[in-house]
Amino acid sequence: MSIASSHFRKECLTIKARTGSLITVFNYFARFSNETEDYGECFDCCKKNTDKFIQNSQIHATSRDRVFEWIPYDQLTNFKIIGKGGFGVVQQSTWLEGQIDQIIGWNSLRKQCERHGKTRVAVKILDYSRKMTADFLTEMIPQIRYEPAIPNSLVFHLIRYLGISKNPATQEYAIVMQYAEGGNLRNYLEMNYSTLNWERKLFMLQYIAEGITILHEESLLHRNLHSGNILIHKDIPLIGDVGFCRPVDKLIQSEDKETYGVMPFMAPELLRTGKYTKETDIYGFGLIMWEVCAHRPPFNERPHDNNLAMEICLGERPLIGKGTPETLAALIKKCWDGNPNNRPTANELFLILKSWYSDLSQESPTEYYFEFKAADKIRQDMLQEITEPCSIKNHSEAHYQ
Repeated sequence: MSIASSHFRKECLTIKARTGSLITVFNYFARFSNETEDYGECFDCCKKNTDKFIQNSQIHATSRDRVFEWIPYDQLTNFKIIGKGGFGVVQQSTWLEGQIDQIIGWNSLRKQCERHGKTRVAVKILDYSRKMTADFLTEMIPQIRYEPAIPNSLVFHLIRYLGISKNPATQEYAIVMQYAEGGNLRNYLEMNYSTLNWERKLFMLQYIAEGITILHEESLLHRNLHSGNILIHKDIPLIGDVGFCRPVDKLIQSEDKETYGVMPFMAPELLRTGKYTKETDIYGFGLIMWEVCAHRPPFNERPHDNNLAMEICLGERPLIGKGTPETLAALIKKCWDGNPNNRPTANELFLILKSWYSDLSQESPTEYYFEFKAADKIRQDMLQEITEPCSIKNHSEAHYQ
C-alpha cells in the first residue's frame, strides 16, 4: 500500500526549496506537474532532475519514516571520510533533525512533522553529479521504493536511502543513507578472522543471497557486487551501493561499452561485452563466498590490469584454500562457471545456504553438519599455528573500490 492510495497521503511531506517550508506531496505534485518534464528542471526551485524524483519516491512510500526527502545541506554536520565507493566519496555525518517519527508523524499543534533528532548517517557525495542524468534517477527509483522487511525484525536486506542533498560550494549532489557501524564485509572479515565460525559465515551468506534473490525477483540488478558493498549493521550484512555502478552523468542507454566495477568480481562475459545480467551478479556473489572462506580479497597479490581481465576471460579463478568445505567449494565453482547458463539462481543459492545454516544452528546430524564442523576444527588448528596477527597486504595496483 502506498501513501498515494492511503490515509498517509496528506502526511507525506517535502520541503519547498526557497522557503524551507513543509508542504504535502499531493499539493506539491499538483502545483508543479504542469511545469516540469520527467526529472527535468523545475522552474521554481531550479534543482535539475531531482524534484519529480523525490515526488514519485514519496508518493510510493509505504509509511512516514520511509519518505525519501530533500535534506538541506546545512542539516548535515561533522563530516568524516570513511571510504570511497562507486563514483563517490562516502562520509560519516550527523543529520541534525533526523527522519520523520513513524509513531507521531504530523504534529497538528506545531504544524510540522516530529523527527527523531540527531542521527548518524552515511553521505555519499556523487562525483560528476552537477550533470546528473534523468536516467540515473529513473534507475534509482525502484531501490528507493523497495522495502524488503524481514518478519518480526526492523532490519532490512538493503542499506536504506534516506534522502538527497546538495553541497552548495561544489554543486555536487549527495545521497544520505543509513549508517552501518560495522563497516564493510571485507574489513569485518579481517577484524574477526579468529572468531568467525561456519555457522556465523553461513548465516551471513544466506542472508546476502536472500537479498540478491529479492532484488532479482523485482527485476533489479546490483551490477557491482563485491565485499566492499556488503555493509555490516548490528552484525547483519546489508547490501549497499545498489544503483551506483556507473557515473551519475552517464546514460543507461549510452553507446559507451565501458564497464564499471571491481575487476576480480566481474564475470568474464561482463568484461567482454559490458552487459550486466542476473548471472553477472551471481558471479560476483561467488567471489564474495570465496572471500568469506579465504578472509582476503580475490587476486589481491597482483595488479588488476588488462592481463588479469584476459586471464579471467580464459578461466582464471582464485585458488580455493585448505579448510573450505567441499560442498561449498563446489557451489562457489558453479557461481563462477564460465558459462553463465550453468550458474545457479540467487534463490537456489539462498535455499542451499539456508539449509546448511539450519543444519548447523539446529545441530541436525546431517552430512553437511559434520562437514562444516570438521572445517571449523581444521580452521581452529590452523589458528593455533599463527603466532602473529593476520594482516592483509594487497598489491599496490590491486583496486577494490
